[in-house]
Parts: sequence; structure tokens; C-alpha cells
Amino acid sequence: AYRNRQISRQAEELTGEDLIDYVNRKQTLWKAKKHLSHTKDLDIDIPETFDAREAWPECKSIKTIRDQSSCGE
Repeated sequence: AYRNRQISRQAEELTGEDLIDYVNRKQTLWKAKKHLSHTKDLDIDIPETFDAREAWPECKSIKTIRDQSSCGE
């Protein structure tokens, strides 16, 4: 399985196009590419607590707790 593969120290230090090329050579399930989305820093304070149920009370499904115990197996 992919998660059990050993990664060389050299590969761990790759960045940019070298990393993209390495990933694409090592697997064929998906194609790595440069992230083209613009990112920006927001100058806002992060709240101490946040409850999505209070922020979006009209979203009924947000209160549902799903059984995800078999995820990732």
C-alpha cells in the first residue's frame, strides 16, 4: 500500500516542480500539479471557541454525528 512506502531523505526535501515531478513518477492514481489558487493572509482574530451549530442554525445536518469508525481502513 502507498502509506507503507519508505520515502528517501532526498525525496522528503524536494520542493516545487521537483516535488511535483517526483510524485507523478511514483504513482499514477492522480496527477500532482502546482497549486494555482491565490492565497492571502487575513488580519482577523481567531475566536477562542466556535460552534458551527450556533453559526449556522438553519443547517439541520450539522448536528448529526455520523459513524466514521470504518473510515480509512
